[in-house]
Amino acid sequence: MYNARDMSAGRDSRLSFEQALRQLEQITAEIEDGTLPLEEVVAAYKRGVKLLAHCRQKLETAREAVETLSAEAPANGKNG
Repeated sequence: MYNARDMSAGRDSRLSFEQALRQLEQITAEIEDGTLPLEEVVAAYKRGVKLLAHCRQKLETAREAVETLSAEAPANGKNG
């Protein structure tokens, strides 16, 4: 069940992409289940928005790293 105590921003920054995605999937399932009180749904939704932003940032960082590596790689794929 959703726990508002898990909403630490400092803790979020240390989550891996996979951890954040799992939490986001759990929150989504709990909201879709329809059993949470309205106040918890709103809190869970806010948490989900933060997790989504975190996941997007992790993906953007990974994309930039791949682009950098691709630009540095020799065009023919051979070293030297």
